[in-house]
Amino acid sequence: MRFRLFLAVVSVAIGAEHPDLNGVWKTADAGETISIHQKDDAVEIAEQGKETSDIQCNTMGQACKVKGGEVTMWFNNGTLVVMESLHGNSKVIKKRLKVADDGKSLEEEIVHIVPAGSTEKVSLVRESRS
Repeated sequence: MRFRLFLAVVSVAIGAEHPDLNGVWKTADAGETISIHQKDDAVEIAEQGKETSDIQCNTMGQACKVKGGEVTMWFNNGTLVVMESLHGNSKVIKKRLKVADDGKSLEEEIVHIVPAGSTEKVSLVRESRS
């Protein structure tokens, strides 16, 4: 009985760390679209809007090569953190993606590290699941 309880607790903890980000997410004005596909310990993200990017990387904190630089992803308390270092570290951006408790909206926080800039917050709604 203790073993079953332990497995249930571990399953809940793992689920809390890896929220369901799968799907197509759009801003209210459809100015930005993010398509996310999770598989095991990797995530694929395609963004369309002000800038377009395609990222595929593990979520273990290991750097992955992308066009013009590298990206690192990891989960932190139910939030997917994406650190992008581009053009020889002349542009560094940290993004945090967190699904709202209702599972219908995604909050994206964009922190401009290099060059230093203001932090942006974008709210997106799930259009479909993938």
